[in-house]
Amino acid sequence: MKQIFFLLLILFSSTIQALTPFSTEKPDSATSLSTVKESYKLSGHHLAALAKKVLYKETPQEDLYLYILRPQIKSEMALPAIVYFTGGGWVGGNVYGQIPNPAWFRDHGIIGIEADYRVKSRHGTSPIECIQDAKSAIRFVRKHAKELGVDPNKIIAAGGSAGGHLAACTFLDGGDTPGEDLKISSKPNALVLHNPVLGEGFGKEFFDVHPEFSPILHVKKGWPPTILSNGTKDQTTPFEVAEKFTIQMKKAGNVCELIPVKDADHSCDWPVSNPNFLPTLQRMTEFLKEQNMMTASNATSNSNNSKQKEEIMNDETPKVTGIGGIFFRSKDPVQAREWYGKNLGLAINQYGSSFEFRNANRPDEINYLQWSPFNEKTTYFDPSEKEFMINYRVQNLVGLLKKLRENGVTIVDEIEEFDYGKFVHILDPEGNKIELWEPVDSVFTVIGGATTK
Repeated sequence: MKQIFFLLLILFSSTIQALTPFSTEKPDSATSLSTVKESYKLSGHHLAALAKKVLYKETPQEDLYLYILRPQIKSEMALPAIVYFTGGGWVGGNVYGQIPNPAWFRDHGIIGIEADYRVKSRHGTSPIECIQDAKSAIRFVRKHAKELGVDPNKIIAAGGSAGGHLAACTFLDGGDTPGEDLKISSKPNALVLHNPVLGEGFGKEFFDVHPEFSPILHVKKGWPPTILSNGTKDQTTPFEVAEKFTIQMKKAGNVCELIPVKDADHSCDWPVSNPNFLPTLQRMTEFLKEQNMMTASNATSNSNNSKQKEEIMNDETPKVTGIGGIFFRSKDPVQAREWYGKNLGLAINQYGSSFEFRNANRPDEINYLQWSPFNEKTTYFDPSEKEFMINYRVQNLVGLLKKLRENGVTIVDEIEEFDYGKFVHILDPEGNKIELWEPVDSVFTVIGGATTK
């Protein structure tokens, strides 16, 4: 397996080079969100790699995904969810840009979600498709609330700049993707908007043609509780427009609060290093609690669950934790791979297939199992003459090897260490060669590539 994974790293090296480097201010070292309390401090790429990626929409241009960040403490109850749409003027932007925002709310006990959507620079689309995708994302979360662990009556739409416009548009009538089930509402239960495009200022040409998508023109009684931030010197989404929107919302009988960010231009509370980030996000969090969209209990769990979680996270007992690889001899490995791919649907690569799954004790942690047919004359299974070899995932390989030596188990070689983990081989009483692997799964999560799941 160590050979296979080394070759897989080479195979996906172009993917590695394409990734934006992690933040130099705070090096990302977490391999699972279950170990991270302040995940909002991680880089966008690292958060996206650790998030649960769920397909929510198929489009002619590209499949679209939600990046789901679950709280550190597991809850047995359905939780509120906040769905963020990044900014970019409907032209640019990607999930890496604003995913630390939903991570902040994940850190405070609710489910944080970043939704990718089509933009002109990547997909050749218009704001119309952006609006359609945003409504599709909220509708998907509500439709699949039970399996996502989401409270369908506590879904918050959020975003910055053009992303704030999309969040607001999820409440407006119209703009739905043809063919979607309109019986499932796309209307959120609250709005969190950062220097949002509201229909005046930025985007005038679009709103002149499509006034139906101008939030400020459609304020009426019945809007959900809304909080928005805006720089007092914003030249893109003017502060005066945010003030006007807030006044109209209150006159209509809606709950609406504006956070003025003094002397700030556009992106008034972004990025995380912006000194306005923390005070703004803290007030937004308190606002959601005041509106019963978040509670103190969302951020905590009972003492028994916390104690159990701590015990799991600190457990270093030398033992096997699962299967890491299945290897077998084959007369024609290429033909075998093709057959399994064609008939059983395995996502095949040059060396077999990588199975992706979630760790039962750490649900935010992605784990991998490698399936590979070997040439029948391979020496990799030596000294065993069997037709197969099993790789077992272990924790504390050094401690386990010490225990095995004390028990008189045959150790074939010494521990070898690579970026993706530590390896050693042993023989069982029947002469079967066993590969033991203490994995570093995050290496493969960052690399990406097709997996079977």
